[in-house]
Amino acid sequence: MVSITSYTIRFMHDRNNRTSKGNDPERGGEETKNCTGCSRVLPLSGFPADRSKGDGRSTRCKDCKGRASREWRKHNSGQAKESARKSYVKHREKRLAGAAKQYEIDGREKKAEWRAKNPERSRELIRTSYKKNADKRRQEAKDKYYANPEARKDQARRWAKANPEKRSLIMSQQNAKRRARIQENGFEKISIEQWMKIIERSGHACIYCQQRGSVAVDHFIPISRGGGHLVKNVVPACKACNSAKWNREPNVWVTERFGKERLAYIKRFLRANR
Repeated sequence: MVSITSYTIRFMHDRNNRTSKGNDPERGGEETKNCTGCSRVLPLSGFPADRSKGDGRSTRCKDCKGRASREWRKHNSGQAKESARKSYVKHREKRLAGAAKQYEIDGREKKAEWRAKNPERSRELIRTSYKKNADKRRQEAKDKYYANPEARKDQARRWAKANPEKRSLIMSQQNAKRRARIQENGFEKISIEQWMKIIERSGHACIYCQQRGSVAVDHFIPISRGGGHLVKNVVPACKACNSAKWNREPNVWVTERFGKERLAYIKRFLRANR
């Protein structure tokens, strides 16, 4: 007499519901499986995952499992709510993080879609916002730049290389704007002889760090702060100091970086230029 064990029953059940390939020509040989609930033959993707099964899929399709789950929750509402609450508490941080990330993604997509449909209105709002918070925006841009200047420079170089026409237009506009500011602030032609005398007086060294080497014209009071292209406002500076000083308030920058004595020396140097 043959003993039928639970293992034998499970084996026979799995054999009757095992996956098959190519039994449905319309699916192009896709693996299929018989659902024990509705008896339909469906592709494996129509069955929920179940690691305990040989093929990694449940014996009932997603529709049958869904109906059974809804029916169970209907008759066991209290237990279902308690189970859901425990699951939420256990995975709360992960769920909140996922929801926040998805909210951010959805927000960006909606904003991008709106900007694409309303380009003029979008640019107008950006300009208005910038005017209202100009100082804050400029400071944020500076902080972002000085937090990692090399990365920002590298990014700018890559963008310029990829967009030569846009860069040319932007540079021409900036140069025109700079020339207009110079004309407003004061302009005088500085001859080669005058510039060479200034360099000789500095000892062919940077006026700020005192390092000898290659120097270039630097406006002590930046053009953007009202300084003019005048003999009394130009000093020799190395590339590093020229870039670091940028359009910062010169008296504050020199004092913080090199001290009050250096600032006094530069003031005397500029008075001698006149």
